Amino acid sequence: MRIKKIKFISAICLSVAFALTSCSSGVEYSIDNPTDQAIKVIIDENEPITVEPNSYKKIEGTLEKGKHTMQLENGEKTEINLDKDKVMLNPTLSNYVKVIQEYGVGLQSSANDTTVMIDSKKYAGPIKEVSKAPVIYLGDINFDIETDYPSVVETSSRGTVSMIKIFRFVDFDKFYESEMN
Repeated sequence: MRIKKIKFISAICLSVAFALTSCSSGVEYSIDNPTDQAIKVIIDENEPITVEPNSYKKIEGTLEKGKHTMQLENGEKTEINLDKDKVMLNPTLSNYVKVIQEYGVGLQSSANDTTVMIDSKKYAGPIKEVSKAPVIYLGDINFDIETDYPSVVETSSRGTVSMIKIFRFVDFDKFYESEMN
């Protein structure tokens, strides 16, 4: 009788553990508004989320992976598919740029250098991605829109460490002119 009880308790513990891990499969998300007007964003016809002008808003809670709709108040609905764990919603379909910054001892690599055109202007350097998609993956970045690159990064060995930051286009343009050009 005691062996059956232990097996039953083990089965319950495994079931609870599985349920807890499957509950955390949601998508962390934020919404950015690089415009000079407040916006209201509606996800799946829920209550509108207000994002103030030039604001980056981290949203409490998560969305389920899969298909959703997103729209600006009085705007057209956009179908989005959330298939990553951490994303930024881009309801204004503005340009965002991910840049790789290397820290460490030695020469910086040019392996990540690319040349891109944004709004008829040419940019060259360690640009990882330019996107104006409605959903932008953030799981590969170290520094979000609100966080500047640090001036110093500690490394455990000789060599370089690469860090990625996402910029609004306006901020990228300023960074490019002052730091990359």
